[in-house]
Amino acid sequence: MAKMGLRYRRNDDNSKKNTSKYKPDAPWKPRLPKFLKKKKILPKQDEESARNLSANFCEQTWDMDKIVTHHSESGIDLKNPQKSTGMSSGRAGEQLLKLGPNALPKQKEISDIALFLKQFLNLLWVLLLVTDALSLIAFISNRSLTQLWVTLIIFVMIFGMCCISFLHEREALKIVRGFANLLPDQCLVVRDGREQSISAEELVVGDIVIIKNGTRVPADAFG
Repeated sequence: MAKMGLRYRRNDDNSKKNTSKYKPDAPWKPRLPKFLKKKKILPKQDEESARNLSANFCEQTWDMDKIVTHHSESGIDLKNPQKSTGMSSGRAGEQLLKLGPNALPKQKEISDIALFLKQFLNLLWVLLLVTDALSLIAFISNRSLTQLWVTLIIFVMIFGMCCISFLHEREALKIVRGFANLLPDQCLVVRDGREQSISAEELVVGDIVIIKNGTRVPADAFG
């Protein structure tokens, strides 16, 4: 805390130095009109739309007493955690129906050909393709070699940029699909007073998950 306070004092000192060196713009300095300046997009400050992130992500900072009080349905034994009964199967089923499965949304499968053709639907490439088509029509009517070269150069440029965009998007899709392999298929939990193996997709908020050495964590957890 002392280091944080010292840092803030340094920032205040620096801000004072910066303000002391600040000089107003000269009257002869040209300025852009207001309609040419970029508008700053600021988040809404009203209470209804404001998000209290500290309230959403605070369970990791709780002590065991507060965890037991907040998750009373988990059946945590504070004095002897090994005797915790866990959540009942009925309550877990209700949570599963209410909150949904513990799984990432599945991406729609798309073939490489469809993904490649999708790149040509970009508005910029559509405009360039229209320009290329008009250039081709002009070549057919005039039979000018220069017009032919312009047509070919525009098409090669569009094709090359679409190929690059296709490769990048395909790699991004592979990375997203790889996230699904990070989650284990099965996990060990305490329910109805006993340990049992369930599908990781059936985990709900309040489940007691048993984690051992080498176990992949099946969901966001704290303890």
